[in-house]
Amino acid sequence: VTGHFATPLNLSVHAFLYDGAMHDLGTFGGLDSLGYGINANGQVTGNFILYGVENHAFLWTPTTPNDASGTMIDLGTLGGTGSTGFGINASGQVTGNSSTTDGDFRAFLWTPTMPNGASGTMHDLGPGIGIGINASGHVTGYTGSHAFLYTSGSGMVDLNSLIDPLSGWELQFGAGINDAGQITGFGYI
Repeated sequence: VTGHFATPLNLSVHAFLYDGAMHDLGTFGGLDSLGYGINANGQVTGNFILYGVENHAFLWTPTTPNDASGTMIDLGTLGGTGSTGFGINASGQVTGNSSTTDGDFRAFLWTPTMPNGASGTMHDLGPGIGIGINASGHVTGYTGSHAFLYTSGSGMVDLNSLIDPLSGWELQFGAGINDAGQITGFGYI
């Protein structure tokens, strides 16, 4: 399990890994960090906050799979001052959102140079926020008020274009995607 907890005296919050015991993942030099996604190897993604202003997505990798000690790396941004990692798959690919130099927020896919590696590249997927990712690197999330699916072959596609327009549904948020490509989220009918 991952998440974040208030430190003693509520001076800051830290991301944690829970495996029967709570393990503080640290902060990468700032006061705060937040854990949002975890994979089966125990890698965690989220964000850390620098100087109370900037936040950056991180990837925490255990020393050995599912170990309680490890290393946190900064995944950077798409040129702006902020990013957050929300989802991570088994090979260590991370999705989330990042600001650009224009201040726009865009969904990203960070892919490690080698599976579960500590270096990689952040790719701009388009406007929105990436929330869920599967083993194939397919991402779901939302942009504006519509849910999307990103694949390397099709790019970012509005999920509403993939359902019967007479269904009455308006899909707004993609929350998770499994390895079969099934997506969960919410919308209105």
